[in-house]
Amino acid sequence: MQNIELIIIMCAITTPRELHGKRLFGYSLGDLGFTLPNMFTEVFIFQYYVYTINLNALLVSIGSQLN
Repeated sequence: MQNIELIIIMCAITTPRELHGKRLFGYSLGDLGFTLPNMFTEVFIFQYYVYTINLNALLVSIGSQLN
């Protein structure tokens, strides 16, 4: 019971952490940097399977989403 009271007190004392200015911009660019290679890979895989191997586009879409 004492630990729960301590956690509640600590949460009340600390302020929420927020990013502003260049730190927010840097965080957004870093987040985009993680997702951009995945998007390029998925687009390449879709193009390759549909146009080179001649698979159905719907099946390729479903398969790439299940990946």
